[in-house]
Amino acid sequence: MKTYIILKDGAESNFLLGKSILKKNTVFMSGKEVTLEKYDLFYSINVQGVIRLFYIPNDSSIENNKNLLEVTGNRKYNVNNILQGSLKNTNIVIEGSDGVGKTTLVKELAKNGLLTQDRAVEEVTRSMKTYRSRKERIQRVETYLRNNPSKKLVFLYLSNEDVLYNRVFSREVVDEFDKESIISQRLYIDTYNALRNYPNLFLVDCLDKAPEEIANKVIQLTNLDRQATRKEEDER
Repeated sequence: MKTYIILKDGAESNFLLGKSILKKNTVFMSGKEVTLEKYDLFYSINVQGVIRLFYIPNDSSIENNKNLLEVTGNRKYNVNNILQGSLKNTNIVIEGSDGVGKTTLVKELAKNGLLTQDRAVEEVTRSMKTYRSRKERIQRVETYLRNNPSKKLVFLYLSNEDVLYNRVFSREVVDEFDKESIISQRLYIDTYNALRNYPNLFLVDCLDKAPEEIANKVIQLTNLDRQATRKEEDER
């Protein structure tokens, strides 16, 4: 039996869509509602207000779902530890073009008990499409930033486009979204430059950086005073 979590925007509800609960039991532990649900192919424990854990047999086909992040054996995801505060919802949303390293970063942060959101699909990801005008794209992201002041929106990018190209086209399967990765990255950077004065928008270059280094940079950047950060960037 392996343990998984889902951090991608909207993916949890989609994963559970059409799956029937065979048995459900709710208890209160440390003042939080903990709900155990039994499904046909897996179990779920929902620690209300914190996170939902999925327990899936090793030989289950569900294990290959791309939105599931494995946390098997990580003591931070023990229910008792969660109730004692082992996990932290950072309100950080990770965005960027395909191939830039979003999922790797989300996994690195989750490994350390820091919960981030892998994309704001409707509001941000789908704004970075060439069929949208520049005005519409920027307006959509600006609306998201304005309506979600507690969210910290982080755009990842690779300052060497050749590296991004090689990452994407070295994949076993390259889809249409992958092929647009460089154009998409340029749209992210343009959007950042247009909205960079928003205190909850950040840009991080992942070139030649290990996942741990990128994670540390994101945590540091999203907790710095925004004006001091801007001054430091301008001085560079």
